[in-house]
Amino acid sequence: MTKTAKRWLIGGAIGLAVLFAAAFAIAVIIPHDSRVRLESYGKSESVLLDSEEYEQMIADKRSFLIMVNRPGCIRTDDMSTWFLEYPEEMQFKYYSIGWAHAKDTSLHNYVKYAPSIAVIRSGEVIAWLDADSEEDEKYFGDPEELKTWLKKYIIF
Repeated sequence: MTKTAKRWLIGGAIGLAVLFAAAFAIAVIIPHDSRVRLESYGKSESVLLDSEEYEQMIADKRSFLIMVNRPGCIRTDDMSTWFLEYPEEMQFKYYSIGWAHAKDTSLHNYVKYAPSIAVIRSGEVIAWLDADSEEDEKYFGDPEELKTWLKKYIIF
């Protein structure tokens, strides 16, 4: 092998090593935003689902926020009102499902009590509020606390 060919070979190997190192840095070292981008922004509105519709959205790998509610639940009514009162840049379409329907879905693996809110990314539950948790209590009672929680998981 000639000296020129060896230089080209070494230069190519170094170039590939630099390329792989850069790709590694982009893929692993640089943090990516793991929050959910919802399907619809601009106006807060609720879409009621039954258990079959919910499971179809999961099967379709959709990303969304769902509220689990009970009829006449004051906390659910409060949170729905808060969504309407958030600034325009935080308004979004969300889904709701009654507790009777939620118990018959995969959501019941996470949400054991109503009311609750769950964030779904690509068909997977990534976060939820537990109505029976002292730690989550603050999110059910204060619109600003709930807003802070939502911003941890949703891109606005």
